[in-house]
Amino acid sequence: MFIRLKTYFLILFFTLLYHFIFSQDVHYKHFSIESGLPSSSIYDLYEDKFGFLWFATETGLCKFDGIKFENFTISDGIPQLPFVRITQTAQEDLVFISRNGLIYLYNFQRYILHPQSFQLSKMLENEIIDNLVCGENNIFYASTSKGNVFKIEKDRIIQINRAPASSNLLFFMLKGRQYLWGKLNERNTHLKEELNIIHQGDSFIFKLPFRIDELNHKNLQLISLKRSELMISIENRFYHIGSYRNYVHFFRNPLNGILYDKSGNVWISEANNGCYFYQDGKLQEYPEHFLKGKNILKIFQDHENSYWIIVENEGIYYIPSISFRIYPNVPYNIVFIDTFKNNLFFTTYDNKIYMADKSGNKIGKIREVILPNDGNNDLFEDFLCFSDGTFWILRSKIIAHLANKSEKLVDLIATQYKIDGSFPDGKLRAVILRKVRFKDSQIRYFYPKGTFRSKPFSLFEDEDRFLWLHTLGGLNSEKGFDIRYFEIENKDFKIETTDFEFANGINWIGTRYEGLKMIMNTGTILTFGKNSTLNSNFIRDVYIDHDTVVWLGTNMGIDKVNLTTLRDVYFIMNSIKKVDGVPYHEINEMLRDGKIMWAGTSQGLMSFLPERKPDLIYFPPVRFKTIQVNDRDTIFRNSYELEHTQNTLTIDFESVTFKEKNILFRYRLRGLEKKWTITRNNSIRFPKLRPGDYVFEVMAFYSGNKWPVKALKISFSIEKPFYQKFWFNGLVLFSVLMIIVLIIFLIVRNIRKTEERQKNLLMAEISALRSQMNPHFLFNSLNILQDFILDGNFRDSLFCLNDLSRLLRMILEASRFHLILLSKELEIIELFIQLIRLRFLNDFQSEIKFDGIVPQSDIVLPPMIIQPFIENAVFHGLKLKEGDKKLLICFSKINDRQMMVTIEDNGIGREKSQELKKINGQTHRSVGTYNIFDRIKLINQLQEEKIKCEIIDLHDENGQPAGTKVELILPILIKKHDTRLQ
Repeated sequence: MFIRLKTYFLILFFTLLYHFIFSQDVHYKHFSIESGLPSSSIYDLYEDKFGFLWFATETGLCKFDGIKFENFTISDGIPQLPFVRITQTAQEDLVFISRNGLIYLYNFQRYILHPQSFQLSKMLENEIIDNLVCGENNIFYASTSKGNVFKIEKDRIIQINRAPASSNLLFFMLKGRQYLWGKLNERNTHLKEELNIIHQGDSFIFKLPFRIDELNHKNLQLISLKRSELMISIENRFYHIGSYRNYVHFFRNPLNGILYDKSGNVWISEANNGCYFYQDGKLQEYPEHFLKGKNILKIFQDHENSYWIIVENEGIYYIPSISFRIYPNVPYNIVFIDTFKNNLFFTTYDNKIYMADKSGNKIGKIREVILPNDGNNDLFEDFLCFSDGTFWILRSKIIAHLANKSEKLVDLIATQYKIDGSFPDGKLRAVILRKVRFKDSQIRYFYPKGTFRSKPFSLFEDEDRFLWLHTLGGLNSEKGFDIRYFEIENKDFKIETTDFEFANGINWIGTRYEGLKMIMNTGTILTFGKNSTLNSNFIRDVYIDHDTVVWLGTNMGIDKVNLTTLRDVYFIMNSIKKVDGVPYHEINEMLRDGKIMWAGTSQGLMSFLPERKPDLIYFPPVRFKTIQVNDRDTIFRNSYELEHTQNTLTIDFESVTFKEKNILFRYRLRGLEKKWTITRNNSIRFPKLRPGDYVFEVMAFYSGNKWPVKALKISFSIEKPFYQKFWFNGLVLFSVLMIIVLIIFLIVRNIRKTEERQKNLLMAEISALRSQMNPHFLFNSLNILQDFILDGNFRDSLFCLNDLSRLLRMILEASRFHLILLSKELEIIELFIQLIRLRFLNDFQSEIKFDGIVPQSDIVLPPMIIQPFIENAVFHGLKLKEGDKKLLICFSKINDRQMMVTIEDNGIGREKSQELKKINGQTHRSVGTYNIFDRIKLINQLQEEKIKCEIIDLHDENGQPAGTKVELILPILIKKHDTRLQ
């Protein structure tokens, strides 16, 4: 690559001359041993992931949280060694290295000494570690002041190069934004041209136009902007190597460091001569010179875009912002500012006037302007420079004190002056040109309390160079013209007025306690205060900038109102305050001069660019300080699994800031609440939380800024007590179900046992009834046999006895069962009818019919249930009848589940039978009839299909008894197949 060298000795000469004549500086704060630093000798500083600043000093490590310095000793786990470098690992753990090569790692819980530290210390001999870079897998690379480079692994150290005693060939290793350097022998490369570069992966080789013996990080710095753009400082040379053009800048002294900040500005520190600031990285333009005469070792930009400058043996200088310039040699308590050509005029509270030469935002040669002694020592009410170089001073002279002690009658007089020569001491002399007394200049005026100078009057020059007096009520011209806006008789309003301007048909009035008032042409008064995003309700100055912007100076900073957005009294307000780097807060007067905005304050003079770049949006980081569970400290984790008794949480958090002390926080505990809570407290307590999952979220912001998008989170999971857990509830439910099942089982078993007992009891009763029927039948059968014997009918007696024995065997066999086949029941019925017919000498006819019923089927029925009705029909109906006697037994099918058995006789009927019993004196009742009905009742209790029995008295055409009919409805039960038999 062809290198074009440019030297700037002439530019450097004029630059130094320029800075010698004009002076300005940035606002800074100085930290030293008195502020809490352990030593004024600081070698390095670094910002950790939480925003804390760490300082490597001669007597050990120190941490700064924006409020106080915390020094670390051996009791904290790290010795008080002279640490020279601080960096971090890929896991954001901090790494500290001492001058003699001891490496300590800090994981924010404890310090760990690297296992190869003592070996590295031996290998260094008399060399000093100059730089340290952390690579992947916690592999470190260290370079020394003589140009040797070491690779430090966990279990060994490898020396990458052997640096020659003297060489003009350097190599650099880049690891992200970190780098280290080493020296090479000339035979290691074929580079011939000076400043040529060879890229080799993450490294490159650089050839100097001179040879070097020993360097350290103060005299050698490298900034990698892009792969093809580098900034390198070596000794007193600054190299800017770009894609298209290469530059070399020569400085008078060796360079100590370079910073390429987040806004693209370049800082170059020169030994014993402060630092140079190149706005937007424009290295060809004149830089600004800060902290002249200081030996700056390092410049660092923090997370708030502020700057920290290490000065040799002087500690730290803190610059909150570079947007504002201050002028240390300018007097305090500036009240009015105005400009004329290359001169800046300003007045102070004690009625003194100063003039300074200006160039851009730089001023020099400050001189006091001495006014002629005309006996007028009244307070200045306004100061105005005319276009011809003269200036006007408006004074208010008290004529009379009115009834109200604070209300006075004043006379306003404007005096025109011109500078005419100087005194031997350098002060300027002014002479009076003329005085103007305005029409109706005697004004009732309420003097405010306190030292602040209100400005209820102001002067301005029109196009015809007429002088006008602007008051709250209107305008007065030196030619006698009088323009009235409106009359305001509110005395309190007049007392509160501090300044006013007129633009876009609106009177803009600043007040002491009520903020900004806008008085429209219609007389409507609108008020905007701190609640409307203003810095303060105390407005000290109102300045109209080209009818497009209203600047408000307050006691808490600056407010900017964009008039181009004015729509229906809505406009955009922007606040510029302490957090934005405003060095002075009490703004008394503001004035725009070209691209520069000047501000006179109670602390002095400052300037800034009104169209300055907006600061990078910054959200202060938040970190958890302590987590307490049931008021006991715990080891910090990202998530907590807690017992149900560990349900009281106390969360302490903090945010590191170096600009704004009063940070606002907002938090919420998801799982408990959805809305955010805004607070200034940094300790939150949640007592007696219910079991569940919670996520605590917190974020911080500066007032006036937007809330960040992401919040810091930590999760908590409070377990339910065992009696609320699923397994316990399942166990309880299962146990309850088992108990219910057991109870149901016991109840069912008891019911079944009860039913079984009842069934057995019923069966026993049925058997007893059946057993009663058997003797009754036997008694009737013996009577038949007795009758045969008495009649001497031995043949029939023998037949009767034979049939009786057969019938008894059949009855005894059937009595063993609850149900018998229909065919068996028919055999008993036929044999029984046969015995009765023998008894009555076959004097009645009997017939058995079947309708839909098959006699030989598997139908079963209770035994001996039909026989009693047959017996009653014969003995109580047919026996006493004369003539034709008939007995009909019919089995008919009603449906698939029921059948009917009909026993019908044509005897005398039940009524006639009862009458005959009464005539004959027979009182005993029929045991068989009553027994059969009791049996039917008991059987119906044992089965679903019920047996029904109905006895019907038959009558002839004349209504006379003609017999009895019994209808017996029985269920059709099939043997072995019908479940109803169960």
